[in-house]
Amino acid sequence: MTPAHARPDHGRGTISIVDGDDAAPEGSETLLNLAKTGVIELPVQPAAAAEVMRLCQMANLPFERMAGTIVQEPALAARVLQLANSAFYGSGRPVANIQHALMRVGERGLRSVLLGAAAGRVMSVRGHPELTRALQVRSVGAALGAEAILRRLGNPRDDAFAAGLLHDLGWSIGVGLATRYRDKLPAIWAEKPTAMLTAVDAVHAELGALVTAQWRFPPSLSAAIRWHHDPSAAVVGAPIAFAVTGAIRLLDRLGVCPEAPPSDDRDPILTRIGLSAEDNLEVRREIWTELERLQLVRERRRADVPVRADRRKLRKAG
Repeated sequence: MTPAHARPDHGRGTISIVDGDDAAPEGSETLLNLAKTGVIELPVQPAAAAEVMRLCQMANLPFERMAGTIVQEPALAARVLQLANSAFYGSGRPVANIQHALMRVGERGLRSVLLGAAAGRVMSVRGHPELTRALQVRSVGAALGAEAILRRLGNPRDDAFAAGLLHDLGWSIGVGLATRYRDKLPAIWAEKPTAMLTAVDAVHAELGALVTAQWRFPPSLSAAIRWHHDPSAAVVGAPIAFAVTGAIRLLDRLGVCPEAPPSDDRDPILTRIGLSAEDNLEVRREIWTELERLQLVRERRRADVPVRADRRKLRKAG
């Protein structure tokens, strides 16, 4: 991860950007104001990514229709074949036929492929491959986690999935704009990329909210993105904001591209959400299983140990 993304205060809602705030990283207010005033034209929503996200959120994925579409999309077809022949599904002979591959991975596997495709299309930071990978992995994990949290609380929300997937969208938007319009922003950014990343870090939540509002997403979704580091401040979309923040904390707990030191079950956000200890464990396991299915995590032992260790503690306490 980048120095900005790895700071202890990142991900804990402690960064505040207000007019006259001497602590604001250089250029962060300028970047945000340019976006707000429209001096910098924000990108339009990629139609393909929007369709993929819409399909991912459907309760009953139109499997046959999507299978026909994937056959015509070489990149997605290759990903389905790769997944079908991976260790996760590797019981049996290798498959080279896309229809056979789809039968092997099933609807759940197809949904995972679509989810990965959506993250890859919207979470990309040119020139920063390590940051790009971290954002993509965590966006998928947050989408799965937020959806799972609200489902277990008996409050399923379609926009929780999209909010989790897009919660760090402001990173790719901010870096893209800073690169394209460097003449309007601090000259030091060209010499010291970490200064630019620190500034984007400070306003990425606001940038993400601005962009999704421009795309006419539901206000609750934009609010959840805006307050994903401080869900208590959300006036609308608070349940979704808390679910996304909770998913972020669980990703840190799993050691998946962590943004901050891992919290424990006494974390005030996790306590406020109201998950039982057992549900907490199961959501983490669900996130990990899906990330493994997508081959987005590499070391099972390091990431899965907290789940197994906490389960033993839970059994002893019971």
